[in-house]
Amino acid sequence: MKRDTDLIRRIVLALRDSDGKSISAIEGVPQHEYLINAQLVRESGLAEGRVQPSGSNKAIPANVTLFRLTDAGHDFAEKVENDTVWNNVKESIIKTSGKLTPGLVFEALKVVIRSGFF
Repeated sequence: MKRDTDLIRRIVLALRDSDGKSISAIEGVPQHEYLINAQLVRESGLAEGRVQPSGSNKAIPANVTLFRLTDAGHDFAEKVENDTVWNNVKESIIKTSGKLTPGLVFEALKVVIRSGFF
């Protein structure tokens, strides 16, 4: 399964907007897709949470509950909440590097914000 940067963005924004409640799913998203990408959110240091390993399928955890955003997660959420900026940065990164990772997005967003294009 591939990383879904758009879903990672949705997970981070949902956790930010959860009013202090933990999340373990995103409405309309297949659970296995949420699990993989929520685990990546946690591993990347954007959120604190608990990953329950699966006994049968090592690639997909049995459950991932995210409790809160870290400071880096809040920074990421602030930079990706604007849909226009998000889409422009994504297009630019894909054209330039051919791949889209949260780290590349975060660095590109910092440049965009510093240059005043937003």
